[in-house]
Amino acid sequence: MNYELYANGVHAATGTFERGDPNQQKERNRGLDVGLQFKSGDSRIKAGAFYTRFSSYIALLATGEPDFEDNGETFPVYQFQGVPARLYGLEAEGQTPLRRSTSAKLEMDGRATGPMRTTSQPVSRCRAWRPCVSPSA
Repeated sequence: MNYELYANGVHAATGTFERGDPNQQKERNRGLDVGLQFKSGDSRIKAGAFYTRFSSYIALLATGEPDFEDNGETFPVYQFQGVPARLYGLEAEGQTPLRRSTSAKLEMDGRATGPMRTTSQPVSRCRAWRPCVSPSA
């Protein structure tokens, strides 16, 4: 069961009222995903890129309707809709030893906010670049 099909209420985490569509068409896409990996001793680097073109991407878009009210709180109304879109991005990760028992790991992944192909308006809720540095044992 897909949430996008049957949503009909307030989504507490995002502060929105979300409406699904049980008659939604399946997502359809074509894509390309490439990656490289290099390892030398205890150090390694991985990198990848992807591009996906959707004829029907299920996106959560603002309806423009008046806000939904619930117990004195208001929530903007969004609806899941199939739209033509492009999603693309890069991913990178590297790890190298710092001392004998400790190494550092740097991850950087993200997805450019892909636009709808018909309007160039961003598709909602695509994760932006997210760098992360962490120690690893």
